[in-house]
Amino acid sequence: MAGNNKTSPSDKFDETLAERLKQAETSSPSYSAADYVVHRRIVLTPRHVPTGKTRHTVGTWSEDEGLVPGVELPTPHELMIAQILPDQGYYLFYLDEGGNEISDTYHDSLERALAQANWEFGVGEDEWLNLRTEDETEPHG
Repeated sequence: MAGNNKTSPSDKFDETLAERLKQAETSSPSYSAADYVVHRRIVLTPRHVPTGKTRHTVGTWSEDEGLVPGVELPTPHELMIAQILPDQGYYLFYLDEGGNEISDTYHDSLERALAQANWEFGVGEDEWLNLRTEDETEPHG
């Protein structure tokens, strides 16, 4: 019987991640504020304490070790949910006091981005500044 050359899911994940990181370094477009469709914003208050359910870190890629987590990022000052059209997904951006992006997470719906903010910081849906009135209405077919 020949040797087993199967790739484990972990190896495949590391290969895919390494490939995407290399692509991002060389071909990732640069976005400006004009490229975003902003749906929601909230400045976090002392009531919005991180739950500790998620850790955002500065990561580096090592050919030997894969993705290596680094220093934990600071607690954001503000959260923003936006899209970069024509993509249908939503980004939950974590912003510092100057409005600079610290980190982001990607979600397939506005509801899931809102749920992530609630899970991480206890932000209720009614606390957000709604910048898109059509988000409040259900599409009618």
